[in-house]
Amino acid sequence: RVLEVGAGTGLNVPYYAANTAVERLELVDASRGMLDALASKLAAYPSLKATAVLGDAARLPYADASFDTVVDTFCLCVFDDPVGVLKELRRVVAPSGRILLLENSRPENAFLGAYVD
Repeated sequence: RVLEVGAGTGLNVPYYAANTAVERLELVDASRGMLDALASKLAAYPSLKATAVLGDAARLPYADASFDTVVDTFCLCVFDDPVGVLKELRRVVAPSGRILLLENSRPENAFLGAYVD
């Protein structure tokens, strides 16, 4: 089982669909608009067993150790309480599971840094 927090419009959905090891996918986002876009993305992959959930990554509606893998791509930096979110991800991942984080950071180049700011 896989959980993605901050799933947004579902940019990662094609990767889950291509991975036959994904038996069940839960996609959580705090924005109804994002989930609406995600629903149409999921419609393109009818064989993917996925559920989109409106929710807060800091207070996930799942039991402890519910997932083999938890994914967050480019969202940790926008959560109000990133440490709280990390603790929550640790709570819902199985002891032998993995938490996969992909984040960006402010570029050291002054011009690019100003653009990101």
